This record gives sequence, structure tokens and C-alpha cells, in this order.
Amino acid sequence: MSHSPSASFLLIFDAALKDYRNQTGMDLVDHPSAKQLEECNYVDSISTLLQEHAQRFRDFRGEKGKIMKSLECAVHVIHTLHKHRSW
Repeated sequence: MSHSPSASFLLIFDAALKDYRNQTGMDLVDHPSAKQLEECNYVDSISTLLQEHAQRFRDFRGEKGKIMKSLECAVHVIHTLHKHRSW
């Protein structure tokens, strides 16, 4: 059975939505970002919303990077102390 490109896309998209629901326990249409996108009436408002989300993600990644560097330093110190303990 052959599907048109749009029918094939819908099958893939539906499978992705089901997979998201299975992994997160939430329907994607109920996600807060989806609700925000529903309120966008213009291409510019959609672009602005996506840029805001991208910036928040970059900020999060930057903060996460700082935390990981601090944790790596702490682990290094603890490991060094553990290797050189004299008890």
C-alpha cells in the first residue's frame, strides 16, 4: 500500500506524538509551549516566541555548564584526596 507524501507525514507525525506521550505522560498539544504557539497569529510572533525559548535554553545550558565545571572540580579534589589518604 502506497501513501501520498502528506499521508506518510501524518503517519510519522502521529507516531511521534504517541511516542512523546508514552515517554513524558503528556500530550504535546497540552504542553505550555504549544498553548503559547496557539496564541500566535503572525509569523513574527512565532519567530519571537521561538527565539525566546532558544535564548532560555542557551541560558540554561550555560548555567548547567558552570555547575558541571564546579562538580568536576569537586570530584577531582575528592578523588585526589582519596588517592593520597594516609589512613
